[in-house]
Amino acid sequence: MNTKDPWATRESLLQKIEKKGDEEAWQEFSDYYLSFVGMVLKKMDIPDDISSDITQEVLLRIWKAFQSERGVQREGKFRSWLSLVILKKAKIYLERQKRRISTKRIEDQNTLQIQEQDEVESYVNLEWKSFLTNKALESAKKHFRGKTYEVFLLDLEGKTPEEICELLSLSIHAVYTYRARFKKQLVKEIKKLQDQYEGT
Repeated sequence: MNTKDPWATRESLLQKIEKKGDEEAWQEFSDYYLSFVGMVLKKMDIPDDISSDITQEVLLRIWKAFQSERGVQREGKFRSWLSLVILKKAKIYLERQKRRISTKRIEDQNTLQIQEQDEVESYVNLEWKSFLTNKALESAKKHFRGKTYEVFLLDLEGKTPEEICELLSLSIHAVYTYRARFKKQLVKEIKKLQDQYEGT
């Protein structure tokens, strides 16, 4: 039985940046994680007007870690370390904001409850799975035209095959075939992303 975390970040990409300072690998990494970190901050109820600044702080911290002798994996799993970085940067940035804003704004900021690391790490893992699935969904869509994707969406909405038949004027056999085709492609796209960004 494979006991490894199926969502563990792909070490080869991290090592490529860390050991060689590969700019192309870093660009790939930062592009991929830019929106992801923003999603986690949104889940933490960080206001949009400061989320982008914190995201840049997080990526800068990661870049500096890549350049250090100890690297980014000294604390264990990459995403556990990333959770800690996000949490620390969010706290630091909000404290910095508090010192620069009005009393009323400070009161508003005090309503923000910054979570503990284990809660943030839970956000990171859940959002990563969702993020990866959505990316795979976008890629899978490119392989199909017509009603295949419509069948899959209706299936996701909880429609029965019979209901889908009626809505799309398809036979029951066509519904099952289209649904199976799209799911097969989706699984392939998820696996491709896991191979690219994660270990197995």
